[in-house]
This record gives sequence, structure tokens and C-alpha cells, in this order.
Amino acid sequence: MLNNKRIHALDALRGIMMLLGVVLHTAITFSSSHYPGWPIHSETNHIFFDWLFGVIHIFRMPIFFIVSGFFAAFLFYNKSPKIMIRNRLKRIFLPFIIFVFILTPIARLCIKFSTNALRLDESNALAFNVWEHINLFTFIPFNTMHLWFLYYLMLFSIVPILINAIILKSKKMDFLKQYSNRTYDYVLSNSILKISILPVITSVILYVSNSIWIDASISFIPSIKTFMFYFLFYIFGWFLFKSNNLMEYFKEGSLFYTIFGVIVFTLSFLFFEILENYMLIILNAFSTWLFIYGLVGLFLKYLNFHNNSMKYLLDASYWIYLIHLPLTILLPGLINHFTVPISLKFIIIITIVFFISIASYHLFVRKTIIGVLLNGRKY
Repeated sequence: MLNNKRIHALDALRGIMMLLGVVLHTAITFSSSHYPGWPIHSETNHIFFDWLFGVIHIFRMPIFFIVSGFFAAFLFYNKSPKIMIRNRLKRIFLPFIIFVFILTPIARLCIKFSTNALRLDESNALAFNVWEHINLFTFIPFNTMHLWFLYYLMLFSIVPILINAIILKSKKMDFLKQYSNRTYDYVLSNSILKISILPVITSVILYVSNSIWIDASISFIPSIKTFMFYFLFYIFGWFLFKSNNLMEYFKEGSLFYTIFGVIVFTLSFLFFEILENYMLIILNAFSTWLFIYGLVGLFLKYLNFHNNSMKYLLDASYWIYLIHLPLTILLPGLINHFTVPISLKFIIIITIVFFISIASYHLFVRKTIIGVLLNGRKY
């Protein structure tokens, strides 16, 4: 039975979604639009990076939360609720608390450097004095930064525990459990329903939230619309584990769904200025679920096996995601004066980020207590 053993494809999927953060946060710097919440912007930009940022953004966190919900249910049902909570505290809550304090001052200094470097000439940028920008407030985290997903994962982990303790332990609620499981299986086993019902639910959430998409909420005060939107994907992953039909639901049409997802997103991207909000909502919701069915299926089809090199990269992915943000902010400022094509700058930044991240993981994380904190063991 699939649910009693590790599914390598989902491990790979979770790791790749984390690693795509490097590409996403590099692309946004070179996009032609100024995105609210992103602190730096290169005057050398291209609309392709808007598209690249958007197409990754539309599926990355939904898929990540689906896989997280699946593995949370794995712990909940195959181990115990207590073990699940203990695991979430060790692997999510502790890294969040530790790294939000470590990365906050580093990220702020990188932002100040690159903001100046992208505005000024090289000589002024190199004259940047770190000590002039350090004060008490530099070290105080006023938001969750890119660690917001850890914050919401902890919140999501609490909900099933409460539901199970308060509602579902009652035998009177057995019919609700059976009905919800049967409905889930019925929808996913029908190719028409699975690409209509879930996009409709997603569209309703977006419409009620008055947004064409729900962006990350980095406030320490939980956002209701962010919670509701991403909890939909988390609970989808939870039920996916309970259904025990993972391979059956995603085995067919994965390449078609992925290509169709690219087409639908590209249409919404090209006609963004002329489409009404409700149309953008529908297209975004539809393309998100197409990507989900497509990419999950492709990973199950081609990456559902153990590979030592892939395992090493996936073990490193958590560390890479944690530390990549300051690097993707600092490097555009450092190489801003390079007279090379923008595509080459993009590749240079991604290459350096991965090199520094992998090297630091191998030297300082993999065989240390940090590796135990992030991966549950050290090698």
C-alpha cells in the first residue's frame, strides 16, 4: 500500500518547489514591473522575467502545501497526532524561530546595499558602510520575511488536531468522515470534475478575497484570506493521503495538464490589462490546478525512485531555501555594473547562490546539529 512507505516523487516535488524559490526571487528583481513587497528592482529588466516569476508563482506554493498536507497526514495516521506535532515543532517551529532572528539583520543590510547599488554608480555602491546602517531595530524581526510558509504550516498543523479532538472522535460524526472521503474520491476519479470543482472552489475564495491571487502574507498577524486560500491546498494533500489512490488520480494526462497550464497562464499574462478581474481569477485558478495535476503526475511518473544525488540535493533544499533570500538580494547589487546581457546576469546570480548554498550545506550543516534540526539527522 503506497501510504505505508515513502513516496520518493513527493519528496522530490517538495524539494524542487523549495529550490525554485531561488529562481523566483532572482526573476522578480529583473522583471519589468515593481512588485509590492519586493525591496529591490533592477533598471535593466525584461518582461520575460515577469512571465517566469508569474508561472512559477502560480503553482509553487500550492504544490508545496499539498505535499506538506500529505506528509502531515502520513505522520498523523501512521504514527500518532502527538508524533506529528512533535515533528512539526522540531522541523518547522524551531527553524522558523531561529532563522527569522538570524536572517532578519542580514537581509536588511543586503536590501540597503542593493537598493543603493541599483540606483547609484559602482564607486558609490562600493563605498557602502555596513556599520552606518546597524542599530537596535536592525535585529528585530517585524515580519516573517520568506519564512511565512513555515509560519502558516504550523497553523495548518494545529487545525486537523483540533478537528479530530473536538469533532471527528465522536461516533456521531462518522458519516461526515465517510461522506467527505467518498466525495473527494468521486471528484478526483472523474476527469471532468477534478478540473472544474476545485478550480471553482479556488475561484470563489479568490473572489471573496477580492484578489486575482493571494500573495504571501509576511505579517505575524495571520491573514484570514491567506490562511483560507493555502489551507485549501494543504487539506487537499491531507485527503490525498487518506484516499490511498495517489497513483490512480495522477497517472494519466500529466504532460497534457502541464502544457495546458502553461497555455492558460500565458493567456492571462498576455491579456492581463484587458481582462476583467473575474476572468483573471478563473484563469489563475484553472491554471493552478492544471499545474498541480500535471507536475504531480510527471514527478510520480519519472522521479518516483531513490537516487543518491537527488537525495543529497533534496536534503539540502531546506537549508538552501532558508539562506537564499539575502543572497538573491545582495548579488544583483554586486554585479549591477557588469556589462553583460540580463540573461547572463540572471544565470550568474542563480549559479552563485546555489554554489554558496550547497558548499555551506556540505561544510556547516549536513554533518552538524543544524542538519539534525532541518532534516532530522546528520550524515
